[in-house]
Amino acid sequence: MQLSSFAGVLAAQGWTDGPWLTGALAAWQRLFSVVKPACVVLDYAPLACLTAWLSGVPALHVSSGFDAPPPDHTGIGRFRSSTGEVSAAEMAETTSVNTILHQVLRSFGTRRNIRLRDLFSYPRLLLDCIPQTDPYGCRVGEVYAPFFSEPGKPHAAHWPESVAGQEVYRIFVYIRENAIAPSLLTCLLQASNSVVCFWPDHDSSMYDRHTQGLVIHTEPVELHPLFETASLIVGYGSVGISTRAVLANVPQLIFPTDLEKQMVGRRIQKQGLGICLEPGWDASALQQAYERLRFDEGWSRRSAAIGAHTLGQRVGVDYFGEVLSFVESALMQAQAGTRSGAVVESNKNV
Repeated sequence: MQLSSFAGVLAAQGWTDGPWLTGALAAWQRLFSVVKPACVVLDYAPLACLTAWLSGVPALHVSSGFDAPPPDHTGIGRFRSSTGEVSAAEMAETTSVNTILHQVLRSFGTRRNIRLRDLFSYPRLLLDCIPQTDPYGCRVGEVYAPFFSEPGKPHAAHWPESVAGQEVYRIFVYIRENAIAPSLLTCLLQASNSVVCFWPDHDSSMYDRHTQGLVIHTEPVELHPLFETASLIVGYGSVGISTRAVLANVPQLIFPTDLEKQMVGRRIQKQGLGICLEPGWDASALQQAYERLRFDEGWSRRSAAIGAHTLGQRVGVDYFGEVLSFVESALMQAQAGTRSGAVVESNKNV
């Protein structure tokens, strides 16, 4: 939560450590010199992307959005405040990484003043989300591919019975941290609620797997049938869960656990598709948010309008075909002896 930009994420991974970055980049370049790839398809590997760029190898980045910040932002991955201004912390993080990157690339024989924004403009993007759940907002010209990555063999889950004679309010909950479970489930387990909870680290000392109105699963469950009949989705701001919720026309209650999830949660809230609880929330804030979502039908109407429109745009799109098309194009370029838009320079360290 303390980071201010994606440059800060890279800095935390070593990109402001000149010797480390030099050694890691040299290792990737040795691998490229042996394999001689015609193209690179990656999910998250910024050093591989940097090496592909320097080597003139086409790259396709499959991303949930957060680790592929738009290069046209003033600071890489501008984590916008309410005023949209770039913070001093973000500027410092970006400048620090750019300075070290420039020094390292000069030692590899690259004389251009290369910045992070240049690196992030290089790969083609296949975004495993929708514009409504893209942490940076809607991007024109990029391919959005929700459901590109599907969980393997989830098992079926069913809504528990609620109190007879009362309106059923169905809630799907995703819990990753045991510490929040008591407050969360105490709030949600009200008389007429039917709750399915995916809780990988379920603590049986808090709740039995089958409590009145509650069923807890520790293994992935099949989401589509649950979301089709859910009244509310509660989670930490996973792009995959939030995307499914929007497309299923279900409002969301989000309690983010890190910066990426906070960006997703704030975007969901800004569009009127749910409520994002800021860090430090307490039981009172949780109860108020739940009641707003539970008793105001406006949330469901907005979700339904956006979900139906977005799903209609996605019908018939062949996402795996996009990947195959990219690979086939790269192979044709390699056979023709051409590369597209890369910084190709002699390199004394390869």
